[in-house]
Amino acid sequence: MTTPPFEAELADQHVLNAQQADELLRGATWSRFAVLGDSMAEGIMEATAGYEHAPWAERVHAALKRANPELEFLNTGWRGVVSAQVRADQLPKALEFKPDLAGVICGGNDFLAPEFDVSVYQDNLEAIVAPLVEAGTTVFVYSLIDITRAIPELGKMRPRMEQLNAATLAVAEKYGAIWVPCWEHPAAGDRNAYSSDMLHMSARGHAIIASETLAALGRHLGNEAALPENWGEAAPEPEGLGDESAISGVYDYLLGGKDHSEDERKVAERALASVPGIKVLVWEDRKFIKRLVRFYARQGFTQILDIGAGIPSRGRVHEIAHAVNPDIKVVYADINDVAIARYKEMLEDVPNAWVVKADLTKPEELLATPEVQQLDFTKPIAVMFLGVLHFIPSEILLPAMRVYREALAPGSMIGVSHGAGTDASAGEAYDVYARAFGFATMRNEQELTELFGDFELVEPGVVKLPDWRPDPSPFSSRYANLLGPVHYLGGVAVKPAPAE
Repeated sequence: MTTPPFEAELADQHVLNAQQADELLRGATWSRFAVLGDSMAEGIMEATAGYEHAPWAERVHAALKRANPELEFLNTGWRGVVSAQVRADQLPKALEFKPDLAGVICGGNDFLAPEFDVSVYQDNLEAIVAPLVEAGTTVFVYSLIDITRAIPELGKMRPRMEQLNAATLAVAEKYGAIWVPCWEHPAAGDRNAYSSDMLHMSARGHAIIASETLAALGRHLGNEAALPENWGEAAPEPEGLGDESAISGVYDYLLGGKDHSEDERKVAERALASVPGIKVLVWEDRKFIKRLVRFYARQGFTQILDIGAGIPSRGRVHEIAHAVNPDIKVVYADINDVAIARYKEMLEDVPNAWVVKADLTKPEELLATPEVQQLDFTKPIAVMFLGVLHFIPSEILLPAMRVYREALAPGSMIGVSHGAGTDASAGEAYDVYARAFGFATMRNEQELTELFGDFELVEPGVVKLPDWRPDPSPFSSRYANLLGPVHYLGGVAVKPAPAE
């Protein structure tokens, strides 16, 4: 299923290797493989470091083709469709293809709709599966994976997910379709199995789904003995990297990473115990970063300075910026040694990107570093302070921000995301952080606006992160009523031209 250098995938106990996949498919005679469904079928995903960037369907197709080199493949999957559209648009194409093996994976967009009628979904799924089975096709279907274990704040959506799974299982049992169980998967609670939009799987998630598919096909063929002894067991926790607690490591844990110490993990888990929805807040911040960088790039900025960058995660600033314009210069600055080491390794062969170890509370020193001086301060620079300023007291932060603002040329922009909130849960989270890091504070809209000084706010001003220039049909805006309060504010301001 994979070849080096995908070391993390090869070491993942929830992902089958090529030899294991081949043993599970021993004796398979399928020659025409079709896939129907929504964005999961199409293969929408984000990259995961150390994993092959391949959707589950392509992974299964590759394994089936090793079993039968003459195998033909059709994937009609398309993002955003509901089960009725799969029935109307994709089923006729699949039947015309005459598959002897077909995977059907849909329903996610059904239960996410404002009005969800599980009986309508079940009728549509039955209308898809029945004619395929009647045509002699071996069909396999899926349960949803329980994303609420990774993002507890989404728990209000769980009843709909359970209804959909029950309806899918009923159809599978009625027509003898192969059932691929994912709901209680031991990796369901791993945040790095999902993309940052909280809707799709990551490359690791696709590798896991592909492996569960092959396991189900192997059981159907009577080859379950080929499964590893530890298959279906929980993976061990990642090893710690040190004793010193740092906010970068806490965020890394909440983002599903592995670059955190045991102490950082404990701090994160204490925060989660106080406020289970804190993962949602951290991931809203990651999504804000992506929108902000694209905004900067599309505004024509060719220089970005990310101060307090933290440990690299999915959706890295230079990757997003360079996708729009490879000539954009990006400089990361952070105080965390693990973050610096990861960036140096990552940027070794990347043009127009640098990293420097520097303290944001010492702006003169930070701005004077050779790496930051790669930027031309006579021209506009886009600056970012994301998820970090709430750890700095105002008596230190306000003078530092003044230095940064004064150093920038007119037309430059500063983007900030910052913890906020007035209810008890927000206070509990910051109490945990304050005990761990010595200081943490919440700032309201007015206090956050003051950090921009005489810079002029860009529309829509200082708002909750999901409301700052949301992408079309953003998850957080569509389902805000299911997420609870968002204790994060964001805003961007531009330095005006000097008065004449």
